[in-house]
Amino acid sequence: MKSTSKRKSKTPTSQKKESNNMKNIMLVGAGLTATGIVGYFGYQYIKKMKEEQEQQAKRTLPVSTFTPPITETTPQYTPPPETNTTYKPPPYQTPKDTNTYTPPKPKSDFPLKKGSKGVKVKNLQLALIATYGKSILPNYGADGDFGKELANGLKKLKYPATVSESLYNVITAGNASQASLAKKLYATLNKYDYQGTMALLKQLIDKADYTAVSNEFKTFRLHGGVRQTLVTATLNSFSDNAQKQNIRLEFIRMGLKYNGKKWSLDGIGGAKIITTQPTQIWLDGYSSMQVPQNMILGIAHAEKLDFTLFENENKFFLVKTNTIKKI
Repeated sequence: MKSTSKRKSKTPTSQKKESNNMKNIMLVGAGLTATGIVGYFGYQYIKKMKEEQEQQAKRTLPVSTFTPPITETTPQYTPPPETNTTYKPPPYQTPKDTNTYTPPKPKSDFPLKKGSKGVKVKNLQLALIATYGKSILPNYGADGDFGKELANGLKKLKYPATVSESLYNVITAGNASQASLAKKLYATLNKYDYQGTMALLKQLIDKADYTAVSNEFKTFRLHGGVRQTLVTATLNSFSDNAQKQNIRLEFIRMGLKYNGKKWSLDGIGGAKIITTQPTQIWLDGYSSMQVPQNMILGIAHAEKLDFTLFENENKFFLVKTNTIKKI
């Protein structure tokens, strides 16, 4: 038996399906092609926009945008935690003016005593020679050395062996005035001028003043007679008892001592003094110290103005007269 193959003819329905499938394939292919084209052009567009943005960014960047790399640095100081302690700044001190020179405080040379040397000793010697003549220091004169000759000269004149600053000023600064006062007293006594004599005597403050003026006065011969001390010449010049009593009171005020028959230079010298209240004593021209009440200070030597000169262990000091009493 002869077999034959017959191809089945396509029906219209299958042809239609086949046609739709071809269309779908073509649409898909066209879509893919369109998508690829759009993607390509989109990519090119985005790329171009990105390049334009980069160009724009370059034109607007600052001149230098370099940021140095971070390197290791010293750790920053971290203050300790606050405590309850309240900080008090130091008191303000006025800055010193470096352009202003302040000289050092001079060192006191007083008291002058045996063994002292220097300008002040020489000035003391010159003052003694000017007042009492070269015979007071016959061998060495004003050599600036406080030796045996000067000590003997002071002793002869009834001055203390140790010269304090106040006594030094009396001897050196008062020479001219004391010599002038001695001449004025000589003139008033020569005229028996009581009022003038009393006015001059009131200028003598203490025993030191009296000694200096009296030594100068003894160079004169009153009424053509012999040389006399000031106290003797003054009392001999007036006969009225009331006047004599007033003259005696002036010499007692200066510190001279009268026992009813004889005058001496002991004065208040030799009397111990004691403080009646807390007070100050001056050690020299620069410093002082506080002392209590009822303290025995030493031996009084002279009074001048408001102060008393006293000695303690061969050193001389000053104290206000109204704060002491004699014992």
